[in-house]
Amino acid sequence: MEIPRRRLRLMSALLSALAMVIVVQLVKVQIVDHRFYKEWGREQRERSIAIADPPRGVIRDRAGHLLAGNGVRYSVEAAPVYVVDATAAATALSPRLHLPLGQVESQLRSDAPWALLAASVPKETGEEIASLGLRGITVRPQWVREYPEGSLTAYVTGFCNADGEGFYGVEGFYDDLLRPRTVEWHGPVDPSSEQIPWAVAPVVLPHPGTELVLTLDRTIQALAEEELSRSLVEFQAQGGTVIVLDARTFEILALVSLPDYDPARYGELYSTNPDLASDPAVSKQYEPGSVFKVLTVAAALDSGLVTPETTYQDTGHIEVGGVVVSNASHRAYGEQTVADILIKSLNVGAAWLSTQMGPDLFYRYALAFGIGRPTEVDLAGEVAGRMWLPDDYEHWHEADLATNAFGQGLAVTPIQMVTAIATVANDGARLRPHIVARRIEPDGQV
Repeated sequence: MEIPRRRLRLMSALLSALAMVIVVQLVKVQIVDHRFYKEWGREQRERSIAIADPPRGVIRDRAGHLLAGNGVRYSVEAAPVYVVDATAAATALSPRLHLPLGQVESQLRSDAPWALLAASVPKETGEEIASLGLRGITVRPQWVREYPEGSLTAYVTGFCNADGEGFYGVEGFYDDLLRPRTVEWHGPVDPSSEQIPWAVAPVVLPHPGTELVLTLDRTIQALAEEELSRSLVEFQAQGGTVIVLDARTFEILALVSLPDYDPARYGELYSTNPDLASDPAVSKQYEPGSVFKVLTVAAALDSGLVTPETTYQDTGHIEVGGVVVSNASHRAYGEQTVADILIKSLNVGAAWLSTQMGPDLFYRYALAFGIGRPTEVDLAGEVAGRMWLPDDYEHWHEADLATNAFGQGLAVTPIQMVTAIATVANDGARLRPHIVARRIEPDGQV
């Protein structure tokens, strides 16, 4: 009887030890690691599935002409494990995708769980492949950005990449508004990990991006491009920019730069000349030259120091800060009026005006015109230009007061210069130049 009792005690000890292990494990699961197992259980019961993206917001000119819209193309994908006859499927797909038969068949026979056969095929081709009903082959629609006006409005619209990200122009500046609102549906799954459709609830319904209506006039845009193209040939110039701005509202009616590019083929652009994508109207800095005299004269008149009839003696040169400034003609004109400074484009007269104003007053007006500062135009990629100020002892010199007066020794962008000139035409009221007239939300709210 001793042996059975010994066995019984041993069995009792083992059962007690097992019970202790179970108790410890329960404490660990229910108390110590409670959060971990709660989250793990939720992940097993629920799943998020992505909803098909709605389209990006369209861009139109002021008359409603489409400048940037959306088309449909297809990606062709394969799950090789589900392909029944790789040879037959490859034979059907190869000519339609314009891919070598061997390449397609190799992908269909691979051990990979997923294979991309073609990233972007035309709508008609995608629908034709879908109609074949090939097992293991998925034809997935995707939005692609289209630009009906092509290069005509390239620097206005900018472009979108394959991931739907906007770059440059309106596409870049208003990317957050143009992007569609996408969400995921979240809900429980059954024991086989399939979504339970009637139990799925959306957080927020997806909707398209905001539609933008521009101030741009397509007709004026086309005329501006035609005139710029003619001028480049006439003056044998490599490039140029034309901006048409309403001086009362500061609406941009046309904005053209040459050379240009096709925004729908931005990939080719980046492989040949990536710098071409940057809009010269807002990013190219240059010395404005004599057109700056308009600002100098306007500032002197507004300050009350001179009138259009005020005279000065034009000797053909003037020395400022140890630098001698001459007229472009290298001529002396004798007694001239302030009006003559603009009529005859006199460097000496402009320099004389700036010295009469003095650095504080001259640069106060230059800054008020927006020189050396971004205009905050709603086009991506704007730079600030460059103008040294008298308190910048490292860069500014007294002679700059004279040369800046006729547009040398400083740098502006085309949009800065046209905004400054428009300010003069608008009786000194400087507004923010803009190209978007209104926004239309998906629900029709403006």
